[in-house]
Amino acid sequence: PKLLPFLKQSQHIPLHKALEICEEKQLYPEMVFIHGRMGNTSFALDLIIEKIRDVKKAIEFAETHHDDKLWEQLIDQSLKDPNFI
Repeated sequence: PKLLPFLKQSQHIPLHKALEICEEKQLYPEMVFIHGRMGNTSFALDLIIEKIRDVKKAIEFAETHHDDKLWEQLIDQSLKDPNFI
C-alpha cells in the first residue's frame, strides 16, 4: 500500500526497473502510474480498463492527462464492452 505513494514522491527511481518489478507482481495501479509517467498513457489507460476495470479511475486518468486521444480510447473501449460502464 505504500509503494504507489513512494513512486509518486520519488524523482530518482529507475522507472524501467520499477516497472519490471511491478509487472512481475501484477501491481496494476503502480504500473498505470509508471506508464503514465513514462508517457505511455494509452497503454496505462488500457491497464485501467482491462485489468483494474474501474470506470472512475479511467475517467480521472483521462482528465489528468488532458489528451483527447485518451477520451476517444475510453469511449471506444466502453462501446466495445458495455459491462465496463
